[in-house]
Amino acid sequence: MMAPPVPALIAKIRWFHWLLLACFVVAGCDLRLHHINKQSLWLDEYWALYLATGRGNQLFDLPSGSPMDPPPNVGFNHAPPIWHIWTGLAGVTHPPLYFIVLRIWVDLFGDSDSSVRALSTLFSLGGIIFIFDFAREIRSASAGLIAAGIMAFAPSQIEYSQTARPYTMLVFFSLLACKSMLAIQRRGPSSARTFVLSSSVFAMALTHYFSAGAILGAGVYALL
Repeated sequence: MMAPPVPALIAKIRWFHWLLLACFVVAGCDLRLHHINKQSLWLDEYWALYLATGRGNQLFDLPSGSPMDPPPNVGFNHAPPIWHIWTGLAGVTHPPLYFIVLRIWVDLFGDSDSSVRALSTLFSLGGIIFIFDFAREIRSASAGLIAAGIMAFAPSQIEYSQTARPYTMLVFFSLLACKSMLAIQRRGPSSARTFVLSSSVFAMALTHYFSAGAILGAGVYALL
């Protein structure tokens, strides 16, 4: 029982596979960036941006019924340090990882509508590559291309990639966890594979509470 598993035969990637995958990624990028700022941010996106400032839910604790002069600062100018995001989420149902990453992203690229939504686009494009490699190891390179094509053109994936919310980030880390779990199953455990698996599962849990069911399912699969 302690013998290392026999390495599984992994489908080779030929040049035309890379070419088709690149086409899917480019097409997916074009679809995701097309009219990404056509509509202004909606309430939940504004809330995500506000949480990324590190002020927690202070905006919702302000007194109502009387004018405030000056109005409270809600932007990133003079915002609390980034570690306040982790410690300032009392009363917030979401874990902190997405808001921390969003804060770093805003510091680098600004807080325009298209900029903050582009973070979700980037995670969605990464998911296309991960699902290709995952399906390739399970079945074949052709199956990987089919999976990548479905994800590249899926309307729901395009919609969530144009929203400043943590859903594409959750899919990204979930696919990374599946890929690392499959690598451990087929090629045996190693320090690097175990670190990637544990880190991706930890990132899932810190991205959204929707991950609880997926993490439980992955744990049952690992036990079986």
